[in-house]
Amino acid sequence: EKAIIGPNGWNNIFRLNIDDCDFGDNNKAYNAMELNVQLADGSTINNNNFGIVGTHNIINIYDVEDGATIDINDNVFAKAANGIRVGIRGDKSCTINIKRNRYESTDTGEYAGLLLIQPYGTATQSMGDVVINLDDTINNSGESQLWYYYAGSGDAQLDIEDRPKVYINGELQKYKDDPSLIIGPTAP
Repeated sequence: EKAIIGPNGWNNIFRLNIDDCDFGDNNKAYNAMELNVQLADGSTINNNNFGIVGTHNIINIYDVEDGATIDINDNVFAKAANGIRVGIRGDKSCTINIKRNRYESTDTGEYAGLLLIQPYGTATQSMGDVVINLDDTINNSGESQLWYYYAGSGDAQLDIEDRPKVYINGELQKYKDDPSLIIGPTAP
C-alpha cells in the first residue's frame, strides 16, 4: 500500500481535519498520510494515536494554501521515524504548528527525531517563508535530536535563507551547515 490516507489533487485546496483517531499498528503502508493536495488554512491533525504506522514517514506535508496555518498538535507516535515530513512544493508562505506531541522511539543518529524537512524533489523552489513551531515535545526515545534537514541528490539544493525557519519553544534554530556555525581561523 502507498498510504493509509492519500488525497490526490494537487490543484485543489483541501481543508483536512484528522482529529481524535487511533491508527493502531499498520506497517503495510509506505507513508501513513501522503497528502498530495494544497492544505487549506485551518487544517488540523490533532490528538491522534499513531502506533507503528507505515514503514517510512507518517505525516507528509507537500503543499499548502499560500498563507495557511496548519496545526499538528497533541499526537502520540509509537515510533517517529519520521513522524512528520515537511517538503512544500513551489514557493509558499505558511505556518506549521507542531505542539505538545509525544514520541516513544525513533531512528538513531542523523535520522532521529520527530520532524524531517526535505524539499519535494526539484518542485520545491523555496521554503524561506515557511515557519515551523516545534513546541513542548515529549521525546521518550533517548535520542536528543528533534528535527533535521535532508536534501538528496534529486532534491532542490536550498540555501539557508530558502529553508524553513524552525523554532523550538520560541527559539530560532540553526541548520547544521549554516556558515555562522562554522568556526575557522580569524582574519589578521
